Amino acid sequence: MSHSIEKPLITVVVPIYNVERVISESIDSLVRQSYADLEIILVDDGSTDSSGDIADDYADKDSRIIVIHQANAGLSEARNRGIQESSGRFIAFLDSDDVLAPEYIEHLYNTLDKTHADIAVSGILPFDDDKGVASAYEEKQHDTNRNSGKIITFDSRSALIDILYMNHMAVAAFGKLYRIDLFEGIRYPAGKLYEDIGTTVRLFDKSQCIAFVEYQDCFYRIRKGSIQQSGFAPNQMDLIDNIEDFYPLIEEKYPEAIPAYKSKLISAAFNLYMKTEEGNIRQEMYRQCLWDTIKKYRFSVIRDPRARTAARFASIISYFGPRILRAMYRITR
Repeated sequence: MSHSIEKPLITVVVPIYNVERVISESIDSLVRQSYADLEIILVDDGSTDSSGDIADDYADKDSRIIVIHQANAGLSEARNRGIQESSGRFIAFLDSDDVLAPEYIEHLYNTLDKTHADIAVSGILPFDDDKGVASAYEEKQHDTNRNSGKIITFDSRSALIDILYMNHMAVAAFGKLYRIDLFEGIRYPAGKLYEDIGTTVRLFDKSQCIAFVEYQDCFYRIRKGSIQQSGFAPNQMDLIDNIEDFYPLIEEKYPEAIPAYKSKLISAAFNLYMKTEEGNIRQEMYRQCLWDTIKKYRFSVIRDPRARTAARFASIISYFGPRILRAMYRITR
């Protein structure tokens, strides 16, 4: 694989599983990147549709593309396989149904180059699957404030506070460019949903500098039936578990981030609680667990001026009980 001397090789890992309808749009956005020195690793995680064949077709046409076919092991293991096979000095991740603006990698690499950061972070712009990615491009063109190119740098402490409050940066694996050596000793946990939360926290902890660049270059597809759009399922409690797992790290090294941690945890608890069905006996245990979490942290969140407005408002309303909370949620949606 040839690449220029001036710029380092960047690996982009794309886990693929049964996305034949949208995978071409995602891969096209990668091969059209203005930053050409790429290694594109497509990990076909046991797809039962034509996704793997589509990936192979792209590899036949572009020498930068490597396709790995493996038995289904889940999103985390697909990402981990890509990390293992990576040859790049830097690495990024793209979900197989998302789309990138042509300057995405270039903007992130230039940000790393200017700031000497360990991780560069881009803005994320969600778009409705029914409207298509064209709607995201149109919104990006009109929102000059969020596409100014302004760079904000953080140390690990301030970066963790930022992502936990969900200010500039999100905890997702995508939307970021990482130094590959950050992943020494760090991998995504297998068999869990919301697997990127704890891993992102640990990568930020390992970094000296994180740089956010004000470009909405990563277009996040919202699909019906996705985890975010679906009703409650017991395995969605992984969200709470994954957040609670990194509390010892926050408590030991970043006590200033504890209020942000509480805000993140209660936001997750509210989100899952609203997905549960009142009167569903099978969900009662999970519903009670979530309500206990809400009661434990709501007073602290109400008093925290930096907590998200929605989290503070929901915390106040929760004192009136679950039924009033649900009613207000339906009204404000």
